[in-house]
Amino acid sequence: MKARIGRKVQAVGMSRFYRWFHVDGPEVARSGSTPGERQIFTGSPDAIASDLRAFAAAGVSQLQVIFPGNTTSEMIENMQSFNARIAPLVRDI
Repeated sequence: MKARIGRKVQAVGMSRFYRWFHVDGPEVARSGSTPGERQIFTGSPDAIASDLRAFAAAGVSQLQVIFPGNTTSEMIENMQSFNARIAPLVRDI
């Protein structure tokens, strides 16, 4: 589509927005999904890293996330957990 409308492919990026990461929590099933199918960005650090790699492979270059938490401290704790446990697994993408 980008080429069809006259834009350079490299000039247009893709981004995606997600509200949560659930690390080591239940692998939440999507509503309307196949029973037992894991919701994206849930489960182990390796599963979440795999999700991030799939988005990168599809051309997504920006990902916006709202980390869960009822307080600022909880949100910061979840950000720090992501940085310590998931970011090292995907630094190369």
